[in-house]
Amino acid sequence: YGSDIDLVQKTLLEIAENNRKVLKYPRPDVLFIDHADSALIFRLRIWFHVDDYWTVPSQIRSDIDRRFRELAIEIAFPQRDLHIRTLPREMTPVASSEDTDRVLPSQKPAMQESPHTD
Repeated sequence: YGSDIDLVQKTLLEIAENNRKVLKYPRPDVLFIDHADSALIFRLRIWFHVDDYWTVPSQIRSDIDRRFRELAIEIAFPQRDLHIRTLPREMTPVASSEDTDRVLPSQKPAMQESPHTD
């Protein structure tokens, strides 16, 4: 999420059109397929000679990776944020001897005012 959709579509088309083994007809096209959990999904459709079945898709993928890096377009990967509200007691970290010498701000005694005598 956050990528410029128009830039992604334009870039994918340029990559396909600049590959000499991609057929001019039918023309390459790009479809914006979906909003997935962690990504915007695009489909680049290209046509090429059957003899180039393995090489053209590999070339196209390499070109996409290179060009997206140049344009700072992120290729998403699945990720999840985990929020831990409580830990079971057996998973609570044990303090080391170094940690016991340190006083955390929450452990400092509250500052007390001395009583005023006039």
